[in-house]
Amino acid sequence: MYDYVTNPITVYATEVPILDGPDDWEPWRVYIKSVALQNEVWKYIDPWDETITREKPVEPTRPVATKDVADMDQDEELAWEMELLEYNRLKRIYDEDFDGLSRVRLAILNTVSQNHPFYHRKSISVRRLIIKLQERIGSMLAW
Repeated sequence: MYDYVTNPITVYATEVPILDGPDDWEPWRVYIKSVALQNEVWKYIDPWDETITREKPVEPTRPVATKDVADMDQDEELAWEMELLEYNRLKRIYDEDFDGLSRVRLAILNTVSQNHPFYHRKSISVRRLIIKLQERIGSMLAW
């Protein structure tokens, strides 16, 4: 069973598979993997990669200045600015990965047939969600 959606970024229609049974698993798997790769988050959700240690991005800790910027000498101020730049870089990566995982989760929720209602906790990782769906509906073929 397929639905068609138009991607607002492109002009063409994309065939979106609906996961309704084991026969739908392969096209659905390819679609979900392509969404994850497009959003650069496959490293968090590959269900066959047993070396994955983080299934979600880790939010960086915002640095705290040890003293007021006005009281810092030139070297301390430069070090502080470098620390803030690094934090902002890591935070941007975190936000992009978090948003990417949210898009993959939404793609999963929108493409599982209503014939298979399933409940998931928001706290469950996208990787665990895929594994549960594979156990429940999918085939045992490798990703």
